[in-house]
Amino acid sequence: MAVVISGSTGITLPDNGSLSTSVAGAMVIDSTGAITMPFQPAFSASLAGIQYDIPTGADTTMMFASERFDLGSDFNTSTYTFTAPVTGKYQLNVHLRVDNMDTATTYYRVKVETTNQRYQMAIITPTYASDPTYNNMATSVLADMDAGDTAYVMLNVSGGAAQADVQSAPTNSHFSGYLVA
Repeated sequence: MAVVISGSTGITLPDNGSLSTSVAGAMVIDSTGAITMPFQPAFSASLAGIQYDIPTGADTTMMFASERFDLGSDFNTSTYTFTAPVTGKYQLNVHLRVDNMDTATTYYRVKVETTNQRYQMAIITPTYASDPTYNNMATSVLADMDAGDTAYVMLNVSGGAAQADVQSAPTNSHFSGYLVA
């Protein structure tokens, strides 16, 4: 019995495990059944340098100017922005390591701003006994994006001193995403 996936290209997977497709390299099913799609939009970016003394009372765009990978070249390291190449659902993930947080702040809020929606996570009224050396902030979202829609990351610090620094090492602060469906 063969598995047939119909569409504009039509893919047929016979019982013998071989794969035939009219678009070479568009999808690979290996002998274990693992599927890879080398043209599926996906990116991972990190800060190119530490962002020092994040201002208070305003949104500050996180400068993700260093790419680990960018399948499809859809992430712009000059504007720190991902642009959806096709309409679909995109999984977007952010992790920030924030150093030198001020306990006098009202909140720290990380935001993923898309053309259609703002997604945000906040640490509201930090309750530390003293200024912490660092804290991690992370958020993930499954965003509905149309072709041409954009997504980028901002940090908002409300109140307190402008002393927070966002660390730049790839394992400390990163922004990633991929097309799910």
